Amino acid sequence: MAYVLSKESVAAMTAADIPTSEPRARLVNWPVAAICVIALNVTVFLAMGLAGAGWMEPGTDSLLRWGADYSPKTTHGEYWRIVTSGFVHIGALHLVMNMVALWLVARSIETRLGRAGFVIVYLLSGVAGSLLSLVAQPDVVSAGASGSVMGMYAALLGFTLRNHRLLEGETSKGLQRQLINILAYNLVYGLQRKGIDNAAHLGGAASGFLMGLILSYPVNSPDGIRQTALNKAFGLLGFVAALGAVYSIPPTRDLLGELNAIDAKMQAASELHDKHLGGDGQTLAQTLENEKIIAQKVLPAMRSAIEQMDVIPLPAREMESGRQETTASWRSALHNSTFTDAALLWSIAIEQYQVAVKELQSGKLPQAEFDRRTDSEVIERVRKVESLTDGLIVEADPAMTANASHLHAAATQWRMSLQLVQEAGKAKSGKEADRLLKLANDHKRKSDAEDSMLTK
Repeated sequence: MAYVLSKESVAAMTAADIPTSEPRARLVNWPVAAICVIALNVTVFLAMGLAGAGWMEPGTDSLLRWGADYSPKTTHGEYWRIVTSGFVHIGALHLVMNMVALWLVARSIETRLGRAGFVIVYLLSGVAGSLLSLVAQPDVVSAGASGSVMGMYAALLGFTLRNHRLLEGETSKGLQRQLINILAYNLVYGLQRKGIDNAAHLGGAASGFLMGLILSYPVNSPDGIRQTALNKAFGLLGFVAALGAVYSIPPTRDLLGELNAIDAKMQAASELHDKHLGGDGQTLAQTLENEKIIAQKVLPAMRSAIEQMDVIPLPAREMESGRQETTASWRSALHNSTFTDAALLWSIAIEQYQVAVKELQSGKLPQAEFDRRTDSEVIERVRKVESLTDGLIVEADPAMTANASHLHAAATQWRMSLQLVQEAGKAKSGKEADRLLKLANDHKRKSDAEDSMLTK
């Protein structure tokens, strides 16, 4: 958010004695162009507020939707943003400060530059500020009439310098000092405060000063019609030059858009995880489906989001601490989902083994098929549980970290038990088979002990 004038600057401008030595025909009793410009700014703000953008601090998405300047969009064909951004404001206070500042200088500008000159200075100063902002800070969303208003004050300064010989000496010098103080104060103020688009201020002020020198009506000159025509021609050339300038700026990478996309990917993965946690009363088929979604959709998406967040260049250095906090939170969510996958696999392996044992004992399942299932389904899943829980730490949840440790130990002991049972079936002697089965039972008891320590 950028404020054009501080309280001190507004007070200084209010107290300024602005000379009007032009003929009465030149005086603008009502600054019609300024009133129209202010009305347009207010109308846009009211439309934004009524549309739900927010009255005090509109969100970035709303600002962009209403025409704020943002290099990745502007340099990818939305060139109109260099104009529309000058009529979009970031909250009521932003609008009031800029419009008050504009009103204070409005009559003086229209008196000296004419209504066409006023509009030209306002628009081209805003455009120049937008162009410099695009180059200086391409990853910042910029909005507001700050550049235009700075251009107005700089244009008045340019006018007084061009016509200083025809104005009253002391009055001209006093006004020049006040204008220089106002411009300098706001530029320095912008450097000291975060969130102020000082590039737009500087670009607007520089272009406004130049136009104040070029577009000014010669004081006491009757040739106003010719000057107005020249001003309009200059304005047209200025817009053509601005379009060429924005077209020549290399397209900018949309880092904010990428960050939003990464965040959306992680959010979607987290919601999918919560939806497929599983629970009591589910059938084996339902548990298998939940585990498949966690393993094939949730975990890869989370890993991808974290990898992308780790390497994406940030728009601002101060965002680095935020990135570290975000990735730490996301890694905790990934570890949580990893444990969920391991717990589902564990549940599936136990249930599949129990079903196979019942079918073997009832004679429905041959020994060879039982061994195949034990190898390809049960033991393979138990190995995955071991792999997933090996060293798994859920930073935000010590209880889940302890569960992961117990689950890893339970899986390891049960796998060893199952493998010993298989070896016993292939033993050449009954004695060797009994020894292996005894070891298998010992490992199974250890597995059951670890499993009983899991927090359900």
